[in-house]
Amino acid sequence: MKNQRKRILMAGFHLESNTSNPVPVTEADFRILSPSELLLHFPDAVSAITNAGCEVLPSIYAESLCVAAGVLELASYRSIAERIIADVPLDGNVDGVWLYLHGSMQVEFIGSGEAFLVSAIRERVGPSIPIAVAMDFHGNMSHTLARCANIIVGYRTAPHTDIAQTQQIAAELVCRAAKDDILPQNTLVRVPMLQPGEAATTDMPHVRRIMEMLDALDRRDGVWRSSYFTGMSWIDCPHNGSTLVVSGTGQNRSDLEAALIQNAQEIWEMRHAFCLSDNSLPPEEAIRKALSSPGKTVLLSDSGDNVTAGAVGDNALMLGLLLRVAAEHTLVAGIWDEAAVNLCAEAGDGAELTLYLGGRHDRNSQSVLLENARILSLHRDVQGRADGVVLRTGGITVIVNSVRCSFTGEQDLIDYGVSYHDYHVIVVKLGYLFPGLSAIADDSYIALTEGNAMLTIGKFLYRNQRRPLYPFEDDFPYDAKSTLW
Repeated sequence: MKNQRKRILMAGFHLESNTSNPVPVTEADFRILSPSELLLHFPDAVSAITNAGCEVLPSIYAESLCVAAGVLELASYRSIAERIIADVPLDGNVDGVWLYLHGSMQVEFIGSGEAFLVSAIRERVGPSIPIAVAMDFHGNMSHTLARCANIIVGYRTAPHTDIAQTQQIAAELVCRAAKDDILPQNTLVRVPMLQPGEAATTDMPHVRRIMEMLDALDRRDGVWRSSYFTGMSWIDCPHNGSTLVVSGTGQNRSDLEAALIQNAQEIWEMRHAFCLSDNSLPPEEAIRKALSSPGKTVLLSDSGDNVTAGAVGDNALMLGLLLRVAAEHTLVAGIWDEAAVNLCAEAGDGAELTLYLGGRHDRNSQSVLLENARILSLHRDVQGRADGVVLRTGGITVIVNSVRCSFTGEQDLIDYGVSYHDYHVIVVKLGYLFPGLSAIADDSYIALTEGNAMLTIGKFLYRNQRRPLYPFEDDFPYDAKSTLW
């Protein structure tokens, strides 16, 4: 006899891809949580399901070690996706599916990893089981994903502070659908524009206006949840761009469609408001402003090599510019160069050496020669192997990593034995600051460096984007109704 409690499968597969990053992503670049670990990792979503009187059927959660990276190799994708798919019961003993996906995973040969996974799960559970997906604000919405899922819930903050809340809402809604035997459907409308996340943070007035639109849509009869996705600027794919999505029961559909069309048209009319902030400057000017800032702690983002946007993270351009002006009390966190880490590990703590740093993985990245650099400390992994080093040359301290990683909060610096209090300027490979760094910054600047994640997206050569697309073209006719689906 079938279990009377509704059973909700939980799984996740999270990677934000950047197709200009030449380094392929493999299974080794993921942390894979077991079913029991998944339960601990998503406490709010799990509580939502159990509080609804449903039972959790946990699968695995695969999370990119550095949040964002390049294109995922097909064999690695299949290895992970097939483990999730295999956990979906074939005996009908599942009543709903909850998934946590980024929305911008790109897989070699097949494109959207999310669309492929959700469609495979749909084939396995059949047409009558609700599927809910919690997604990133920067996700790309494909028609396949919208068709195969019943409920789509996106973050409403950037920087992202509502991740757990988004996951919880998706869990609540899939339980509602399973318990009430309702199958919501998705309605979407596209806005033909693309912008980097730094031009669409939720403290900006035009983005706050979009959040107000979503709140108004949520109050409509039959609407379960509305979401807005900006797209992931550094993916060259046909379904990239801005999208409004509404999940609901289809009641008063004509009125809902009219509201979506009106909202999309208003977003289109606001397209010129999606601009970078005034603190986004050419690299040399950004460095000059940061070094002369009266702020005690100044954060300086190397945006073109932003590893959280999928850039490689091995470009020593900013370090070279800082060396040129003999910067003092400055920290660079960090640069990916495993060869340099190995060389330092052989030399040992306290040694001085001359070495090249950077430019190991991307032919477009720059390297610099560090002369008489002193090893302050070696960072070691749980096996005792050196996986990072802290170097000092002149007034500049540099953290070097043997693997790609991001520095998004104070704890990341503490892990390397570094205190932000000891530095005036801290250079990080980010765009906008994550909340953990915003909390310690008295002032901040974004250096408009070139690279895999450069904010001047007009310089990228896109071959697969649907055109026309703002900002590459402007003032072309836009009919929101023609994009309604």
